[in-house]
Amino acid sequence: MGRERIKRQKHRLFIEQDGRCYYCGCEMVMPEGHTKRQPANLATLEHLDDRFSPLRGKMFGQRRHVLACVTCNGQRGRAREIEVGIEVLRERSRHAA
Repeated sequence: MGRERIKRQKHRLFIEQDGRCYYCGCEMVMPEGHTKRQPANLATLEHLDDRFSPLRGKMFGQRRHVLACVTCNGQRGRAREIEVGIEVLRERSRHAA
């Protein structure tokens, strides 16, 4: 996905979600250039089917992306690693490529 397309998608989702995180509902801010430190409420593009999901790439015609704050996006990723185990996820990732 090109940068401009991602930027347009983020903007569209930001409006659709009324500027709120999909998970916790906090007010988010859109990114403005590059910064070393990201605010906890920075809007990030979140895949509903994570990169290790067996459903990845099979959800046609359904919503696959939402905006989530940096905090929720990170927590969701870490929870998935704990739930399944990072070694299993890495192995799945190798076979998916």
